[in-house]
Amino acid sequence: MSIYGSTTAVVTGGFSPDLSANIVTTTPASDTNLTTADFDQQGTVVQCDTAIGIASWNTSGYNNWVFNATGLGNISKTGISKFGIRENSYDRPNTTPTWGSAAASQRTGYYADQSGTSNDPKLVVTYTLPAAPWVPSGRIVFESVGS
Repeated sequence: MSIYGSTTAVVTGGFSPDLSANIVTTTPASDTNLTTADFDQQGTVVQCDTAIGIASWNTSGYNNWVFNATGLGNISKTGISKFGIRENSYDRPNTTPTWGSAAASQRTGYYADQSGTSNDPKLVVTYTLPAAPWVPSGRIVFESVGS
């Protein structure tokens, strides 16, 4: 899964500013409209083995996550796949960070509602074609059995 980054901002105040982000599933109320209630509809199970830290967040290109077996299993082959990005160090595991006065860490990206399509999120599918089945050489020999 790939999200085109746009900005990052870090204000340190006693905690590690290099927080990471990972992909989780979501269960929004609608497939086409976000609501304020959707804020609490992000899952906690990571869909990718590697999170992306804010220091590695690309602000002028795609940030790429590779799905693990869980993430691959959550891709709908016939409908809408619902994924979101969640802070991986404290928010996802529901762990209270060490208090830091005026501390903040932020990353932003472009999503499907952004005007234009050059920076839209994308799901890149990598696959290998199966080996071709055996095909005869094209020569067929008929033998006549005595009359």
